[in-house]
Amino acid sequence: MIKYKKNYLVMILAVVVLGYRTTDSQNTAVIKVNKVSISYDEFLRRLNELPIPNEDHETLGIIRQQLVCSLIGEAILSQEAEIEKLNKLSRVKAMAEEYNHEALYEQWMKSEVSNKIKITPGEIQKGYDRLKNDMDVEYWTVSGLKTAEDLRLKLLKGEKIDVDPEYKVLHYGEAEQNIEDSVYSLTTGQVTSPIKVDSLYYIFQLKGIIKDPEYVKHDVSYYRAEIIKRIRAKKEVHLAAYKLASLMKNSSFIIEEDLYRYLLSQLEPIIFNSKLTEVDKASIIQQELYSKSLEPGNMNNVPLVIFKNGKVWTVKEVWEKLAISPYPINYNTPDELKYGLQGIIKQIVLLENIARDAVKKHLDKANYVQFETQMWGRNLLAETLLDKTSGSFDITNKDIIEAYEKHKSDFMNPEKRKVLQLVVRTKEFAEELYKKITDGGDFLTLAKKYSMNQIYLNKKDPGIFITPGYFGDAGKAAFAIKPGEITKPEKVDDSSYAVLKLLEVDGAAPKTVDQVHDELYAMCRDKMTKEYVNNYLTKVIKKYRIDIDWKIINEIPYTGGDMAVRKTHFPLRNAVPYFPFFDYKAKWFREALSMK
Repeated sequence: MIKYKKNYLVMILAVVVLGYRTTDSQNTAVIKVNKVSISYDEFLRRLNELPIPNEDHETLGIIRQQLVCSLIGEAILSQEAEIEKLNKLSRVKAMAEEYNHEALYEQWMKSEVSNKIKITPGEIQKGYDRLKNDMDVEYWTVSGLKTAEDLRLKLLKGEKIDVDPEYKVLHYGEAEQNIEDSVYSLTTGQVTSPIKVDSLYYIFQLKGIIKDPEYVKHDVSYYRAEIIKRIRAKKEVHLAAYKLASLMKNSSFIIEEDLYRYLLSQLEPIIFNSKLTEVDKASIIQQELYSKSLEPGNMNNVPLVIFKNGKVWTVKEVWEKLAISPYPINYNTPDELKYGLQGIIKQIVLLENIARDAVKKHLDKANYVQFETQMWGRNLLAETLLDKTSGSFDITNKDIIEAYEKHKSDFMNPEKRKVLQLVVRTKEFAEELYKKITDGGDFLTLAKKYSMNQIYLNKKDPGIFITPGYFGDAGKAAFAIKPGEITKPEKVDDSSYAVLKLLEVDGAAPKTVDQVHDELYAMCRDKMTKEYVNNYLTKVIKKYRIDIDWKIINEIPYTGGDMAVRKTHFPLRNAVPYFPFFDYKAKWFREALSMK
């Protein structure tokens, strides 16, 4: 049996909502479609999750019309789904309840954590003092306290250390609080005591203090908001850890190992399907779980997760929870799945416990919870109706090929460049090695002797392929030279510099039809769905009274957005529900406007 008791700290820190904020919804209805109302707040949020290439007045006006059209279409389809009783389907009810739980989780985090944080002027001043200084450190990681203490003693005596250090320029606010406090208390050359993080011990030695040129330009008042944000984030982590550990103390459970292996055997064919592309793989796996059931068998209804309080989750119930959970299971190997899935189960337990506690505290009455539940629930019903329809489409190979030829330029493999890398800690050392190479030194020999990164050097065919945007400024430089040439020393990140030698160029080229088959299939399905929906809405539009407050809608501010943004605490959820853009020139929408 696999036992789980009170060790929730790592999982808690991974899922806590950092800097989570909401404001009371502005409930003014800007769109009404029979019994459904779209509030100012919803329109504002959904508008500002849209990327708009040209933010001129005309483009924004068109986007507003398209969004109005799409939200009206979503509202009508959701009400038609209720008429067809799709809201009674067990999976739809489970998904709607999940959305409610997630809203309760967010509200709980705001009420029980974010709103409790207080920050003093002294903390802000201390934060500013640290903000100005970056700490150049080398550090060692070991598994035992005795080993860590012995290593520290050797450092203090100036003796040789057998374990190679790692290097880091530590910026204020990016490390665990105990690490940050210890490092910022050092003077050059001093060594911290062993610091335990999870099951490992860290020892840091300060090599020097780097004055950040950006943060010495102004006084503390100029950076006040940024400092408060960083302090708040740290305090929220610690307060959440304390509160969640208390909440979970009676929720220990065990996982039956034989049944866990059985569950893994059922998941693996879906997760490790070679036809799945990396594009949105996590969401595709989720859809597969949602649409499929476990293979019939006697083990499905046997308890897999057994709680201390006597409650159990069967194999089937765990499968169903995974199918609607906001946590991805797109692991790369069976071993990663084996160990990672245990963490996903713990996160689901945590989410359900927080939701129950939120209801006890009457947080289900909060405007935010009701708003989120209604918005996501309406989107769910509309999507369910669309899914019911799209399953009947006959998408042929001819359709796939035509879509590929039309959109081939959208499916390009980026140019790749194979390089040898010589990575060192300082720019000065990189320049010294660069001079040795330009004076006739052998690049590979010097790289093998001095480079911090040896993984791609010690093999029969040394080198690594990089794509644009990889390897910092050094990577950019590699895309500006010819094969056989080397870059000048360039920055990789805050703690390393590199000289790269270009070996070969693999030019950009379109992906094959097989490589993008899933995307092409989805593209064809979406096209057919939109055609069907336009016809469907044309037939039912006269059943609906539609009111639009264009005056308010046209005044709603746009500050820029991106539909790819996910909730940090729920990686499989967009910030707002996605719904396909409808054509505001479609017959049904023109008719809806003329009915006013």
